Amino acid sequence: LVAERARLAVTDAPVVVHGQEVTLTASVGVAVVDGSIASLEDLLAETHVGLARSKQAGKNRVTFSDPEEAGDASLDPIVDCIRTGRSL
Repeated sequence: LVAERARLAVTDAPVVVHGQEVTLTASVGVAVVDGSIASLEDLLAETHVGLARSKQAGKNRVTFSDPEEAGDASLDPIVDCIRTGRSL
């Protein structure tokens, strides 16, 4: 999952600010859409739903705009493999 890899790239790379190491976190919203999205604004609105779900769920995670439609639970093993570096 590209979104999880991007999140990990942010969280795994400490940043030095004024000589002090700072660890960042990232909440990522993934839009789950079908052919009904008519504009970029509609797509961004769906993405914001996913982002709000990420923050609501505790931050520093990837969340879909519609977990039922995305099959969120079916992606858990994939996300776990990305986090741990193990293969499926």
